[in-house]
Amino acid sequence: MKSYGLTFLRVTVGVLYLLHAYRLLTVVTPAGTAGFVARTFGLPYPGILAWAVIAALGVGGLMLVTGVLTRGAAAVDALIAAVILVRVHVPPHGLLRASAIIQPGPAGGFEYGLLLAVATVTVLMLGSGPLALRPSK
Repeated sequence: MKSYGLTFLRVTVGVLYLLHAYRLLTVVTPAGTAGFVARTFGLPYPGILAWAVIAALGVGGLMLVTGVLTRGAAAVDALIAAVILVRVHVPPHGLLRASAIIQPGPAGGFEYGLLLAVATVTVLMLGSGPLALRPSK
């Protein structure tokens, strides 16, 4: 029974990435995501980067759900989750300042991002578990 816990984690994390990609595609829109990339990161070609992130989260989520190339998908999605966590959700002066742990507003609440990043790294480290189309070794 214990070995199926990893499968449950892998599938749940994959579904969360699929939902996030769907949200970026339909609610935020690729144009809105590109605007966010331009404002937050100041990188060139934000439109291309927006589509790349949406595709990586969606395809990576699908790969995690099905258990195909689990570690590769987890590595890409963990990197995206970690960058967003550090650049968007962690306050600019760190977590150890007074009231930094509880942040009001849209960029506050780093807990979900932290949990998703840690869960994704866990899947990266442990592999796919049972019930995967292509189990990792």
